[in-house]
Amino acid sequence: MRGQIRARVELVLRLGALGALVTALLLVVGVFRAGAPGGTPVVFQTAPIGAVATRTFASLVQQSLLDVPTTADGRANPLRPIHLLANAVPDEAARALASAARVAGLPVSWSDSTANRAAIAVEVQPLIDPKGGYTLRVAAPGGVEIALQDSLGLIDSVRAKFGGANLEVGRVAGTVRAVAGNSVAASSVPIAPALRRILLFAEPGWEAKFTMAALEERGWIVEARYALGKNVSVTQGAPVNPDTARYSAVIALDSSARAHVAAIRRYAATGGGVLIAGAATTLREFGDLLPGRAGPRQSGIPGALATATPLLGLAWRPMTPDSNAVVLEHSARKGTTNATLVAKRFGAGRVAAVAYDGVWEWRMAGPDGSVDAHRQWWSALVSAVAFAPEQTRDASGIPLQWHRDEPGRAAPYADTHARLGEPVAMPAVTVRTDRALPWELLLAVAAVLLLLGEWGSRRLRGAR
Repeated sequence: MRGQIRARVELVLRLGALGALVTALLLVVGVFRAGAPGGTPVVFQTAPIGAVATRTFASLVQQSLLDVPTTADGRANPLRPIHLLANAVPDEAARALASAARVAGLPVSWSDSTANRAAIAVEVQPLIDPKGGYTLRVAAPGGVEIALQDSLGLIDSVRAKFGGANLEVGRVAGTVRAVAGNSVAASSVPIAPALRRILLFAEPGWEAKFTMAALEERGWIVEARYALGKNVSVTQGAPVNPDTARYSAVIALDSSARAHVAAIRRYAATGGGVLIAGAATTLREFGDLLPGRAGPRQSGIPGALATATPLLGLAWRPMTPDSNAVVLEHSARKGTTNATLVAKRFGAGRVAAVAYDGVWEWRMAGPDGSVDAHRQWWSALVSAVAFAPEQTRDASGIPLQWHRDEPGRAAPYADTHARLGEPVAMPAVTVRTDRALPWELLLAVAAVLLLLGEWGSRRLRGAR
C-alpha cells in the first residue's frame, strides 16, 4: 500500500516537472506571457548603464506589442502602457527603443526619481590658440560633483556652480566622459580648428612693438602694416587686404587704420574677426562696425601697475555699448561700472573693442609674471574674435574624419525629456525591475527540483 502511494507521488512530481518545463517553453516562444493584466502599465525601473537592463526593457516592449488581450466580445484592448521609473538616466538603446515605441503608438511615459541630479551634459571645444588645448564645459545642477575622464583615465573633478563648470586642459584623448553618480554624458574630441595669420594696423611705437611680440611669442603668425605718413608705410611679412582665406583676425591699434576701414568692414562682414583697441576706438570712419562708443581718454590709477590688478594703472576710454553689443568685461574701478571690453556680430564676423590704451606699460612695469600675463591677455582677445574654421583635411590633403556625436550622448537627461516628454507621477502598480528573475528561469528551477525529488524517491525504494 505504501509503495503504491509513493509511486503516485513520484508520478505527480514527474508530471509537475513536465508541466513546469512546458510552461517555461511556452513563455520563451511567446505563446503566452507573464506580466501585468491587460491595460495596466508595465513598469521598468532603470539602473546604471548595462546590457541586462536594455534586454529587459526590450522584452517589456515586446510584451506590450505582442500580448494584446481581448475582451469578452473579441475586441482587442488598447496596447499595454509602459512606464519608465528613472532611478538613473536610461541608456542610449533604451531611450531609442522607448522613443520608437512611442512614435509607433505605444503608450510610453516616465517618472524622474533622480531629483534632477542626473541632469548633466558635456561639451568639448578646442581652444582657438596656437598652443592648442580644449575647454570642457559641463552643465549640471549646482553642487553636483562631476568627474571628467577621457580614454586614458581621470582628467579632473569639478563641482558645478550656477548651472555648470568649465575646465581648460592641454590635451585629451578619445572620448570625454562626465560622470555624476550613476549618470554619464560623453562627447568625442573634435578636430582642432585651422588658425591663420593676424594682420596688424598700427603706427610705429611701443604699443605696436609689444603687441606683436606678445602674439608671436604665443605662436601666432603676425603680419603688420606700419604707417609712417600719408601713403607711406612699412610692412612686416607680406600683408594684403584682409581676407578670411589668409587671416584669422585683424587688429587696429590707432588712427593708422583709417585708410583701411573699407577693407576691414568687408573682411568682418564675410566672417573675419576684428579687434579694435587704443585710439582706433575713436575713429568715426568705422561707423556701425564699432560695438560701442569710446569716451574721453582717462589716466590710469598711479601705482596700480605694480599691484595684482595692473589694468587699473593703464589709461583707458570708457566704452558705452551699442544696443546690439555684449559687455564682456566691466571696469574694476570703484565707483564706476563702465565697460572695458564690448563685442558684437557684424555680418558673419565678430568685432570687439578694448578700452585700454598703452597696454605695453603693463608688460614693462607690471608685477612678476606680467610678461606672460600680457601675452595671454592679447592672445585671449584675438581668440575671442578670430575666424577659425574646422579643418577638413590634414597637411597632406587627406580628408580628416571626426565622429560627430548624437545629441543624446552628450546630454542623456535632456534627450530623455526630448524623446519621452515631461516626466509624470509614478503609477500605482507593481514595479518590475531589471533585477527581477524571469518566470522562465523560476519554472526551469522548479522542474529540476521536482525531477530530483522524484529520482530520490525512486532510489530510496530501490527502483530504477
